[in-house]
Amino acid sequence: MSAPTISPVALALLSILIPIGMIISAKLKLGLNRDIAISHTRMILQLSAVGFFLEWLFTLSGLLPSLLWFAVMTITAAFAILRSSGLRARLLIGPVGLAVATVALVHLLLFLLAAGPDLWNARGIIPLGGMLLGNTMTSIIIGLNEFFSGMRGQRSLYELRLGMGHNRLGAALPFIRSGIKRSLAPQLAAIATIGIVSLPGMMTGQILGGSSPITAVTYQIAIIVAIFSTRLIGSALVILTGLYFGTSPMGNLKNVFHPQEK
Repeated sequence: MSAPTISPVALALLSILIPIGMIISAKLKLGLNRDIAISHTRMILQLSAVGFFLEWLFTLSGLLPSLLWFAVMTITAAFAILRSSGLRARLLIGPVGLAVATVALVHLLLFLLAAGPDLWNARGIIPLGGMLLGNTMTSIIIGLNEFFSGMRGQRSLYELRLGMGHNRLGAALPFIRSGIKRSLAPQLAAIATIGIVSLPGMMTGQILGGSSPITAVTYQIAIIVAIFSTRLIGSALVILTGLYFGTSPMGNLKNVFHPQEK
């Protein structure tokens, strides 16, 4: 059994929901119609382009093309993290990109080793890498925002802890804990309701593709565990990276914020 397809006509009819949402936005004077139109247009164009690109990528043999595309995905994710966190890319893109790449690649390799050689190709590496990177990116953005907001908003507390003899890690520890806890909160809430409130994407896709529910559940548990670990380790590693590259050896906070975020 192959996955059922949605015809272009059915997709066009379903897309009517977008202008309906824009009408509601206009009636409520939310001022979101421009953002709604731009974001959905970009989504359609980007997904269409990616679909054609993946059709071509899946015809290539060997791991190198998939790993090269995974590298492109990682670099894009690193820039998105810094942009969404309001931090200077010139100062942090190298260390943050390396931290994100290391965490995502290690977990991807662990998952591929556990799943077996059937996924050691573009059809396995690209979707799985995208799931790991996308979820990790979301948590890192939340964690970095919380960490640097705390460091900036409670700078006097941080400097007081430095003055009490803490090194920069010890002085920033309350903000590090807050950032990591905040980054994990959405994931922990979602995990607690999986299978009751919602069926996750990988499980749904496998069931639609003809896999048995038990097989789909096995893969879904594996990816949830991997995603949780990448969120936790990724957030912690990037926050620590931000601390060490965003402060001087004496602990003074550098000018890490983008001018628009000051």
